Amino acid sequence: VGGASSDGPSSPGRGRLHTARLLRSREAMGHWSPSKRTRISSRVLPQGDPEVVDLGNSRAYIGHFAENGNVFVAGFQNQTIRLYDVSQTHKPWRLRKEIVARALNWTITDTCLSPNQQLLIYATISPVLHAVNINATEGLRSEQNITDLHMPLDFGEGFSEGAFGLWAINFSKDGRFILAGSSDYATYLYDIEQQKVISRAHAHKDDVNSVCFVDDSDQVYLSGSDDCMIKVWDRRVGEDGPRRAQGKLPGHTEGITYLSPKGD
Repeated sequence: VGGASSDGPSSPGRGRLHTARLLRSREAMGHWSPSKRTRISSRVLPQGDPEVVDLGNSRAYIGHFAENGNVFVAGFQNQTIRLYDVSQTHKPWRLRKEIVARALNWTITDTCLSPNQQLLIYATISPVLHAVNINATEGLRSEQNITDLHMPLDFGEGFSEGAFGLWAINFSKDGRFILAGSSDYATYLYDIEQQKVISRAHAHKDDVNSVCFVDDSDQVYLSGSDDCMIKVWDRRVGEDGPRRAQGKLPGHTEGITYLSPKGD
């Protein structure tokens, strides 16, 4: 079939580059041509050299921005979590808080800020998360029982006979629930007010590395695993919460390490 390609060079009236079409084309064809790779790298990917904003004596395992983009959180293998104020455009990042984590097992695997940016929760490959009120004290450094209270959130027994650990965590949009993925191939939903797990599902065949709510309703969420599968869960299905996934997204060749929904 003849005709001009919809992925061809931009022309007057054609509008901006349709990155989504290029991604669909790659999924269908299995590869990109050199010209398309050049187009993506020159127009979409960041340009220039990376800038070092801070240095430490331990490897950084995770890093993410708060939802409003004003705070960056980084977790390190030496029990340290650092929060940086990045709200000032064109100014250096300012260290706002340094938290010394409790009950570390190898590293801090994930952190998450509550929607109102009052609480920070962190996971350390343990069935117990810890929550810190980052605005409780004015001090820069936060240590358990010295400057701040690191409140334990116990997820109880898992699906495995032995101990299990939580890898990934995510706050609901209203701040009432914590979603978690674990080393016993499961997802957990924790009610902060009741301080207990209210729903769980043996979700995958390997570690669950990433979890997230799909939109502001907090009813539907995703889980991604080392079994190369993404699954969709609906809290409204089942009397005691989800037991069976409502959707599956197969076809990945490597384990899923991170999920980020658009929110619609």
